[in-house]
Amino acid sequence: ELAKASKVVKQTESSLNKLYVAAGAAGYAGYQIGQLAIEAGKAENIGRAFSNMYGDIAPQALKELQKATAGTVRQVNIITAANQALRLGIDQQALPDMIKGAYAVAQATGRPVASAIEDISLGIARQSKLILDNLGIIIDVEKANEKYALSLGKTSGELTDAEKKIAFTNAAMEALRVNTEKVGAATDNAAIQAQRLNAEWADFKVT
Repeated sequence: ELAKASKVVKQTESSLNKLYVAAGAAGYAGYQIGQLAIEAGKAENIGRAFSNMYGDIAPQALKELQKATAGTVRQVNIITAANQALRLGIDQQALPDMIKGAYAVAQATGRPVASAIEDISLGIARQSKLILDNLGIIIDVEKANEKYALSLGKTSGELTDAEKKIAFTNAAMEALRVNTEKVGAATDNAAIQAQRLNAEWADFKVT
């Protein structure tokens, strides 16, 4: 009788363990589904803000921005970075070139593209030579002011704060272009392909 009782206890323990494992798996799956739902909701809000800023050309604009990063960045990350850049005053037409430049910076330094976009946007918006210097984007502010002033028929000392900001932005975009040319086009190697697949899979999970 004792042997039978022991066997029943072991069978019960085994059944409970399986139940706990199943419940744990179900709980984890539920958690994952919940996280995806939250992420999808955030992506929808971010996408709506992007659409509001770009209007009818939003889908085409997104394609251009994705092209600038060779498809290696998740849509939600590109849109988030673009939204921030636009709020900081970066011109819509300049954004693809800026993101292309950020992609070149990321390839050269190994840092995330979205992070590079954020820092470049912030550096330009704040006219921070230091932030851009840290990214390898070198700007001579005095020369930038002189060049822009000359185009306006002024001296650099006559520039308004708004005009100095334009001069800085122009110089930053030119420095980005030169930097991008120096880095060159990224080779479509295994690492780039892996980044692209990861981005595509991440986008697929929230659609």
